[in-house]
Amino acid sequence: MRSPVLYVFTCLSILALTSGCVTGPRPVPAWAMHIKPPVITPGASLESSSQKIVEELKDEFIEASDMPPEQLALLAIKEIKAGRGWDAAVLLAGASYRYHQQALYVLSVADNVPKHVVLNKEQYHGHVKNEFRVFNELDFDDELDYLAGVLQRDEKLVEMYQKAFWELMNTKESERESLSQNLFAEIEQSYTAPPERLHNTKVADALLSRLKTDTKSEYSSFSANYYLSTTPLAQYMETGFAHMTRPFVAPLCKKLSARLNTYRDRVVEGLKSSNPMTRSNAAIILGLRPSDDHLELLEAGYAEENDVNVRLSYEFGLVKHGQKQHLARITSAIAGCDSAEAICNHAIQLTQWLMDDMDSPLDQDRFADILKDTGNTFFSRFFTLVILRDIGQRTPLNDHALNTLLDVTIEENEDYDLTGWAASAVASLDQLTAKKVYMRIKKSTRHRAALLYRLIEISTDETFFYFENELKNFKRRTPTERRAAAMGVARLEGERSKAWLIKCYRIQPDLRFLLAQLVAQREDIRHNVLSELAALDKGLGSLVLRLKVKDKGALNHARLLLKQGEPHERAQAAHVVTIFKLYSLIPDLQRLVRYAHAGYYPGDAYIRHAALRALIRLEFSRAEDLSGEKWDGFELNSTGPKRSR
Repeated sequence: MRSPVLYVFTCLSILALTSGCVTGPRPVPAWAMHIKPPVITPGASLESSSQKIVEELKDEFIEASDMPPEQLALLAIKEIKAGRGWDAAVLLAGASYRYHQQALYVLSVADNVPKHVVLNKEQYHGHVKNEFRVFNELDFDDELDYLAGVLQRDEKLVEMYQKAFWELMNTKESERESLSQNLFAEIEQSYTAPPERLHNTKVADALLSRLKTDTKSEYSSFSANYYLSTTPLAQYMETGFAHMTRPFVAPLCKKLSARLNTYRDRVVEGLKSSNPMTRSNAAIILGLRPSDDHLELLEAGYAEENDVNVRLSYEFGLVKHGQKQHLARITSAIAGCDSAEAICNHAIQLTQWLMDDMDSPLDQDRFADILKDTGNTFFSRFFTLVILRDIGQRTPLNDHALNTLLDVTIEENEDYDLTGWAASAVASLDQLTAKKVYMRIKKSTRHRAALLYRLIEISTDETFFYFENELKNFKRRTPTERRAAAMGVARLEGERSKAWLIKCYRIQPDLRFLLAQLVAQREDIRHNVLSELAALDKGLGSLVLRLKVKDKGALNHARLLLKQGEPHERAQAAHVVTIFKLYSLIPDLQRLVRYAHAGYYPGDAYIRHAALRALIRLEFSRAEDLSGEKWDGFELNSTGPKRSR
C-alpha cells in the first residue's frame, strides 16, 4: 500500500500518469469498469446528503452505488464558499479516503467476470492493476493541509501556508519531499489550537468512527490512520495518535508534533501505553518539540523501556534534546538489517531525520548495500536513498555509493518506483562537475538521462554546447533524454537557444507544455517565440505563453482546451487555470468534473480529479483576493479579460 507522503501530484506527473492509463485506443468494456464514471448532483448540499453519507460510512466496504469521492469534494467546495471550513476539512478527508476504498473495491470484485466473456488474462490483469493504482493515488491531501492552515485564523500562518502551497504546485516530483519538509518546518512550529466550529457533527462523527474502525483492518490501517492524523479536528488527531500501527510514521509524527499543544496530555499518557507503537511515536513526537519537561519524561521512559524499537525512538528524542551520545546506538542498529527488518526500517528512518545532528560520517558502503538490494522494503530503500543524497551534498560519495544511485535511476520495478528520487539525488551532487559528467557519458550511456539532469543544475556556457550536441541527435534519444536536453537548453541565456527550443517543439509534441512553461520564464525570448509556437500548437504550450504575455484570446483558448482538448490537455489546462486564477472558467471546470470517456478509462478519473483540485484552489484564491480579482493587469469577468483602468 502506498504512503500518502510519497504521493505527489504535479503538472508534469498528471501528464505522465494519464498518458499511461490505457494501452491503445480500444474502449474498455462496461463489465471491466469496476469503478464507473460517477453520477454527480451539482445542486446537492451537505444537509441533503448527510444522511446518505452517514449510512454509507457504517459499512466497511463501499458499494458501486455509494456516493463517489467527486461528490464529496463538490460538497466540500460548497462548505468552503459558505465559510464552513471545518466541515469542508471532514469532507475532503472523506473524499480522499473514499478513493482508497474504491481501489480496494476494484480488487474485491475483479474476479467477477461474466461467464460469456473470453479473457486475455494477462491483459485483463494489467487493466485491474492499473485501475487499482489510479484510484489509490488520488487524494486531496495538499488542499486539506492548506485548509488546516487557513482554519487557524492566524494571518501570518495563513500567509506561510499560502506560500508553501503555491510553491509546491510547481515543484518537480523528485524534489517535492525535501522542499515540503523545509517549507512546513516553520509553519508546524507556529501551530496553535483554533476553535472548532462544526455545523454537521453527524458526518464528522460517522467518518471518525469509520476511520477508527478501519485502523484495525489489514488493508486500510495506514490510510485510515493517516486521515485521522491529518484532519485538523482535535478528536481526529487524538484518535490517530492512539491508533498508530507502525513504530515510526514520519508524516504523521511531523503533523502531530506541530499540533502538540492541542493534546499534549494524551501524548504524555502514550509513553505509558501498553501498545509499543503508541509509546514509540509518543517518544518521537515529544522529541520533536524539545523542552525541559519533555527531556525528563524521555529519560524516565527510556530507563524503563525494554522493547528494542521503542528504545530507538526514545534515543531519537534524547538526541533531539542534545544528548548526542545516543546517536551511535541508532546508527549501529542498521547493522542488523539482514536479520531484523523492522528494526532496520526504524533505524534508517530515524537516522535520516537526525542527519543535521551528526558530527561523524556515516558508512556510505553500508547504505549503498541496503539501497542496492531490491529485496529490501520500499521504506528502507527510500530513506537510504535520501540519506545518501544528504551525505553527497556535504561530502563526495565514494564510487560504490555513487554507482548505486546511478543504477537506481534506471531500475525497473513494477511494484514501486525510486528512479525519479534517485535522478534528483544525482542532480544535486556537486562532486559531479561538467567534466566528470562528460567523462561518464563518454564511457557509458546507461545513465545518460540522470547525468543530463545534473548538467541542467550546472547550466553554464560550457554545458550549452553539450546540450546542443544532444539536440543534434534528438531523434535517436529516449523520451527522458529528450526532455532533459530540452530543459537544459531552455535554462540557458541567449538567442541561440531559441531555434533549438522551436525544433524540440516540432519533434516532441508531448514536451510542448513543459517547453512552454520554460520559455514563459524567459523575458528575453518569449515574445519572439510566441507567434512561432502558437502556429505549431493550439494546445497547452501555446496557452501558457499566451497567458504569460497577456494575449486577449487566452481565456477562449483555455475554455476550448477544457472542452475539446486531448485528455491529458484537459487535466493540464485545469492546472493552468489554477495558476493564473482564471475565475471566469469555473463553469468550464465544473463541467469537466463530469468527464467520462470509455476509451480513456480509468485515466478520466485523473481529469475529474484535476478539475476538482482546480475548483478547490480557486475558492482558496478567491477568498484571499479580497481587494478584487485581477490577473497580471487584467480584471476578470464572466466573458473574459478587460483592461483595468
